[in-house]
Amino acid sequence: GKSRTIVVHEVFRGSWTWCSSWSPNGRSLALGTENHHLAVTDTDTSTVWKVRHDKRIKTPGRNDSTNTIRSIAWGSQFIAAGGTGNCVTILAPTEPYPILHTIRNTGFVGSLDWRLKSAVLAIGSRDDRCTIVDVVAADGDAS
Repeated sequence: GKSRTIVVHEVFRGSWTWCSSWSPNGRSLALGTENHHLAVTDTDTSTVWKVRHDKRIKTPGRNDSTNTIRSIAWGSQFIAAGGTGNCVTILAPTEPYPILHTIRNTGFVGSLDWRLKSAVLAIGSRDDRCTIVDVVAADGDAS
């Protein structure tokens, strides 16, 4: 068969958009950009999509510096974001999207993917490996 493409929305971020990930319920879209921001867009409550969250993700241990986000994975329990910062940041999947945990020494992260209906995360990096981790919630945080 044949297919065609129809542009239904465009979200302009003022910087390169490197990656995107839909929330499991399809009501939100997370965008990772060159300006080190994680933006979350509400795609469900209006025909005009609104950015509900737009903040830099700070990397601990580097004077609160930030890094380009190159991969986002929105799972059923957490959001994972990684890129040029040698770490993956684990965030809560609801507003205000607080940082719960940081997985360190990951190398340059090019891909992230949650195992379906779990907290098992695959981290693909430039250092010739794919690391599989289980993010476990403990005492209100991930560890």
